[in-house]
Amino acid sequence: METNDDIPDWASNELLLQISRLDSGNKMLSNGRYYEIFNVMADKWYRLRVSTVDPLGVSHELKFTQGCDVRKVASDGVWHSVVPFPDEPPRNRFMMTGSSRGDFAIRCSSATTTDYINVLFGDKLTGIINVKLGNTTSNLWNELGSWIPKRPPSIQSMISASVPEKNQLKIEVTRDSINGQKWDPSVPISTLAYNEIIEWELPNTISHPFHTHL
Repeated sequence: METNDDIPDWASNELLLQISRLDSGNKMLSNGRYYEIFNVMADKWYRLRVSTVDPLGVSHELKFTQGCDVRKVASDGVWHSVVPFPDEPPRNRFMMTGSSRGDFAIRCSSATTTDYINVLFGDKLTGIINVKLGNTTSNLWNELGSWIPKRPPSIQSMISASVPEKNQLKIEVTRDSINGQKWDPSVPISTLAYNEIIEWELPNTISHPFHTHL
């Protein structure tokens, strides 16, 4: 993802959080601990990079208690087309599958009524953000701004592309089948043409994270 020479300064100010299920039980770890502790300066933007690893494939909300401005800026290692999305209001809840990554721009206010913020995955405490006061008048990390990342040809935006009907596919995934068909290496679900735009409709992917092997 780091192929841009104009990445804003705040994006290099990273906090890392990996949430993982231990074996197949109910115990969840954060960076290998019961929960992670982050120390941040008030009113500065940070880039919180979160990954989830759950062999059971269970999706949960990533939740922040009140006091921080949070914007999702990248999904699965790819910057969004505009960082942050235009006119997107700050939120404190984001859905994460059992196998996904998300990057978040986060700034905790000095005006908050508490000096710490809890981060939860579902109902489990996964992180505590300690907010400290400091000099914020001369650091570029204070400004989020708006930024358009450069993208390689393989992930150019296709939002405005025209997709022929034959290339519009619906793919329903369950734990045991795709479109009602069990996996068989000699029987493809569909055949895709090179150098054409294909649109996939993916219902029911909350209970089973969707990903591709290429």
